[in-house]
Amino acid sequence: MCTGIKFTDTNQNMYFGRNLDYGINFGEKPIVAPIGYEMNYRHLPKQTFSKPIVGMGLDVNNYPLLFEGNTKSLCMAGLMFPNNAYYNPEVVDGKYNITSFEFIPWVLENFDTVKEVRDVIAEKVNIVADAFSEQLQPSPLHWLISDKNDSIVVEQTKDGMHVYDNDVDVLTNNPEFPWHMQNLNNYVNLTPNDHHESTWDQHQITPQGVGTGSLGLPGDGTPQSRFVKVAYLNANYPQPTNELEGMSRLFNILKSVAIPYGSVVNNEGQKEYTMYSCCYSQASETYYYNWFNDVNIHQVKLNDELTHGDKIKTFDK
Repeated sequence: MCTGIKFTDTNQNMYFGRNLDYGINFGEKPIVAPIGYEMNYRHLPKQTFSKPIVGMGLDVNNYPLLFEGNTKSLCMAGLMFPNNAYYNPEVVDGKYNITSFEFIPWVLENFDTVKEVRDVIAEKVNIVADAFSEQLQPSPLHWLISDKNDSIVVEQTKDGMHVYDNDVDVLTNNPEFPWHMQNLNNYVNLTPNDHHESTWDQHQITPQGVGTGSLGLPGDGTPQSRFVKVAYLNANYPQPTNELEGMSRLFNILKSVAIPYGSVVNNEGQKEYTMYSCCYSQASETYYYNWFNDVNIHQVKLNDELTHGDKIKTFDK
């Protein structure tokens, strides 16, 4: 389970972030794949990065396994999509054959705008089912991809590759993205404005507190409810004017749909909870993050030292 979100401030600087909700800690850390790093793909030629990528993930023998990644122009996050994600067991001639664990760095290195991504992925990308290793099998994912102007959702299912325009700039998990968008119509009554008193027959109905405009806003941890809640909050939170306001908005919204430890136990007996939250500021190229057991906000700010080299750079939690 996960939640992703994007918005811009009054200067059109983008903020992009996510919650990662899961029951297993892989030892993930903030990582930077710098300019000059050579990426080895399974079915495509090697590629030397021309831009730095910062995000959360694993450094496995100098190989970046990114949960999400951010560049100066484009951001992307993989969110769990169990029982719906489909990866092709075969490569397809004439297409970019990319594994799920390569998809984020490949997109971020090769494209600068959502329009460029949209034009290529729908017709020319095939996500193949290779595992990174015997111990690290493919995770079933769909992806939120954003720039300052647009967002899309990419889902490869058994009936093919789908690229959806995302004008609410959020994503959670199952079901497929069009279902989530249709479901928003069930919440047409929601408003940030309080309701007034009303009369039923001869009985006066009086609000018992503030927040009556959002009566019926879901608050449980399911992907469907989190999608509605984060879409509503993202649409109604005042647009920030600076980075502090932008970072605060993103963390406040993410924390409102975070899953507290112990509140959700899956069918395998694992406690699923929000392991970390993060926020990338496009303007300052700063990656902010915190952990479920550490409310302090930490940061990795890209600079010349971090953004050049041939080795993946990791940071302690």
